[in-house]
Amino acid sequence: MKPYIDIHTHLELTAHSNIIALRNILLQQRNPVLPDRELFSIGLHPWNTDQVSLDTLFFQEAISLPNCRAIGECGLDRLRGASLDIQTRLFKQQAQFAESVQKPVIIHCVRAWLEIIDLKAEIQPSVPWIIHGFRGKAATAKKLIGSGFYLSFGESILSMNAVLAEIVRETPPDRLFLETDGGKCPIEEVYRVASDIKNLPLEKLQENLLLNFEKVFGKYGPS
Repeated sequence: MKPYIDIHTHLELTAHSNIIALRNILLQQRNPVLPDRELFSIGLHPWNTDQVSLDTLFFQEAISLPNCRAIGECGLDRLRGASLDIQTRLFKQQAQFAESVQKPVIIHCVRAWLEIIDLKAEIQPSVPWIIHGFRGKAATAKKLIGSGFYLSFGESILSMNAVLAEIVRETPPDRLFLETDGGKCPIEEVYRVASDIKNLPLEKLQENLLLNFEKVFGKYGPS
């Protein structure tokens, strides 16, 4: 049986043999408790950039752990957090750490799409950059995909918004991820809706996303 892949959740996953989840650890508190074996990502969220500085020593230690599979969520948000200049500096710092450990970056972006695209062109990362919880416009999605980003979609696709459904439909299978974020909707339901939107058998969607996970985040397992 193929697993369900949840690349971004803020919830601690109870034992479930058929879900591979990446739990997001936020750096809003100094030295948060890190999972022993559970796969995780860690980063300084742009909402917290006016409250928390990046503890580089702790951050380096955390991202070097084998069960840390990504940096983030981090990024840019015009509506919350510190000034865009400060957010940009902190994002670039985390992106450089991602390069040093060769792990992908999970990005939160609100109304700063051109800036994120420009930063990718400037940094020219060797690791994948993934936009989590994408809910933007079709033209934005096209620019992001053309710039080499992956797009991850969450429970917002359950609304069957025509524009968002078309974006999911047009996102290439090898650039697609699904997630639950902090929502209550199970990842199985997100998959079911994505399968319907893309007119793709559920098992085939599971197969595609497992391949994407292993390509971007590595083989499943703590080491």
